[in-house]
Amino acid sequence: MNYKIIVLAPSCGAKSSLMRYLREHTDLQIAETDEEVMKANNDVWPDNDLKNQVLVPQTTKEIISRKNVIYFASYIPNDLFIETEQKGFKIVILEVPLIHIAYLFFNFYHLVIH
Repeated sequence: MNYKIIVLAPSCGAKSSLMRYLREHTDLQIAETDEEVMKANNDVWPDNDLKNQVLVPQTTKEIISRKNVIYFASYIPNDLFIETEQKGFKIVILEVPLIHIAYLFFNFYHLVIH
């Protein structure tokens, strides 16, 4: 089975929840922007300029060269959108109703704080 999917959602848009579910219940190849940026920067979180101008474009380009992957991101650099289409990627926008985000936050708050 071949699959090339980019899942876009804002911060707190349930990307991590969906990614965690897929990792626990499938053998699909999953990639996520922050994890890939950390790997590319020797497990050190970069400053915003390095992250946005160098590492995100670099890691995104590497990820979209893969044969099978579901890539979770907040954004794709503009100059790579055409390349994603040329390589057969489908882009999915993850839209989660505010009530569900509030529910996730409420449960997280009680697990961590209390």
